[in-house]
Formats: sequence, structure tokens, C-alpha cells
Amino acid sequence: MLDKSRNTEVQKGRSNEQLHHTEPRNSAQAILVTANDTETTVATCISADGRPPPQITWQSNLSGNFSTSQINNTDGTVTVTSQYNIVPSSQANGQSVICVITHKTSKEPYRIPITLSIQYPPEVTIEGYDDNWYISRTQADLKCIAKGNPPPTNFHWSSTNGPLPRTVEVINNLLVVKIVDNLVNTTFICQVTNAVGTSSSQLNILVRGSPDNSGATATGGIVGGIIASIVVITAVITVVLICKQQQKNQTSCDDLEGPPAYRPPPPELKLQSTEEDKTLDTGTEVLLKPDLFEPSSVVENSNGEHLKYREVLITEDCMDFRCMPNPNMDDDYLEQINPIYNELSYPASVSCQEDKGFVMSRAMYV
Repeated sequence: MLDKSRNTEVQKGRSNEQLHHTEPRNSAQAILVTANDTETTVATCISADGRPPPQITWQSNLSGNFSTSQINNTDGTVTVTSQYNIVPSSQANGQSVICVITHKTSKEPYRIPITLSIQYPPEVTIEGYDDNWYISRTQADLKCIAKGNPPPTNFHWSSTNGPLPRTVEVINNLLVVKIVDNLVNTTFICQVTNAVGTSSSQLNILVRGSPDNSGATATGGIVGGIIASIVVITAVITVVLICKQQQKNQTSCDDLEGPPAYRPPPPELKLQSTEEDKTLDTGTEVLLKPDLFEPSSVVENSNGEHLKYREVLITEDCMDFRCMPNPNMDDDYLEQINPIYNELSYPASVSCQEDKGFVMSRAMYV
């Protein structure tokens, strides 16, 4: 009884505790800041009206820290606020941080990703100079590249010698040199402005009297080396393929020189009667199989002629077995031999040259 009462009290306590749990309202946002050298809050995460108080942590690849504060509401709930702080820079702009909120009303932590927004003045570079500007060269251009938050809105070109040369044309961020002359032998300046500030970059141009072909020679050597490498690799692959094909052909020839893999079946011989075999007046002669008697044994038909086959005289009433010997063990064994092989059996006294029957080469059965 005591155990049951204790369990009941524990269950009631858990039920009361669950009734007092309140799921919080979670939100997070980035704070727009300008790049500077001091630690600044760049994101906030709020978990409001929760019971018990939620816990907030941060996940980020940046070198930052966070601070947390809470406010107790009149209804017994708690609002927790966490701030993520870093030294804002252009490299941190667009980076992602994650606010992680843990509360008893949720089995899994609640995660809110935040993309940082940090404003900074334009970062400017000039591209397009290849250190081979010479007199009378055409199509020599410079490009002013700038990035910033917010994006740059104004580009301005100038030179250290004063106004731009007459052979130069400005198209937004592009400086087009129609023809290179001595007036282009100066330092060009590109100035870029956005909502945060203004930045600039400059590039010194050296005009040559004649083209510098050393770079072209080096490039030609590199291209020639690549082509030669491709030719060598192709030749090696071709040689390897030819060798493999020759080995395959040699293997095929070796297979043909050996005994044939296919063994043809023995030829079928038709049992044909000779001119001496004639129909008797008293019945019909049926040729069963070749003579299996010893060479000294002789079988004659009703006309007194020697037979190559044993014959049985068949009449309307019975069969005449006068020509058949008494059965013995040898005959029982011979009766089981396939007739086609009996046709290939010859008496010991008959040579292969005297018999004009079909001769099978032993090579056919190898």
C-alpha cells in the first residue's frame, strides 16, 4: 500500500510539473553593423514566455562569444535573450551562425540559422595590365573591380599626371586605351564609393618601345611541351594495343594447332541388303545385325549362300531360329551392344584394305 501511494504521489507531481510547463516563443535576427575594430553584437536570439527558463547557446565558425540575460514575467514565465558578439569585418559579412534553444517542452533543440550582415566600404583592385604595353599597341584595357556592402555605386578614374590622356576612354568601371603612347606612361587611380565610404586603388603603367616577346616564347614552349606529351602518350597507348592484339592472335593460332574441341558423333550406317539377299518363297528374311560368331562359324541361307548378317526365317505360323546358336553369357552381353557399333565390328581375319566399308579416322575422336 505504501508503494502504491508513493507512486501515485510521484505521478501527481509529474502531472503538476507538466501542467506548469509552458512552451516558449523563439526568434532570432541579425543586427546590421558597420565594420570596425571593437567587439559588437551582430545577432540576437530570444526565447520568450517559457516555463521553466529556456537555455540558449550558439554554433559558429567565427571567433566570437555570447552573453545571456533573462526577465521574469508576472505570469511566472521567463524570457531569455542571448547576444552574439564579434569584431565585425568584411570577412564576417554573409557568414552563418546558429542559435540553439533547449527547453523541456521539446525533445530536440530548436535551431535558428542567422546570416550576418556587416556593412563595409568598397575594397578596390585594378586588373588588366600584363606588363607589355608598348608604343602603338591597341586594345589595352584596365578594369576596376570593387566589392562592398552595400554594393558600390560610383567609379571614378584619374591619373597622377592630371587629366586622363586623350587616347583613353572611360566606360563605368572600365578604362579603355585606344592606342598606347607616351602619355599612357603614368599611374592610373580608380576611386569607388558606396553608402559606407570611399576607397581607391592605383596602378603604375610602364610603356615599352617595342613588344616583349619573352612571355610569348615561354608560352609557346609550354604549349609545345603539352603537345609533345600528348603525342608520346598516344604512341605508347598504340604500341600497347598492338602488342595485346598480337598476343590474342597468337593464342588463337595455338588453339587451332591442338586437337579439335568438337567431337562429331559416329556416322550412321544404313543396313542395306545385297543382291544375294532375296525374298524366299516360304517367308520373309529379316536382317537383324552382323554376324557375331567366331570367324570359323559359317551361316548359310536357304540357297546355300554365305550371309554377312544373321537371318531369321519368318513364316505365317512361326519364326525359324535355325541359324541362331544357343544363347550363352557372351551372347547376352553382345545383345546389349548398340547395333551401330556392331556394324563397325569386323572379323579378325579381314584386313582394313580388303573391307570396302566406311573407315573412321581416329583423329576425329581426339
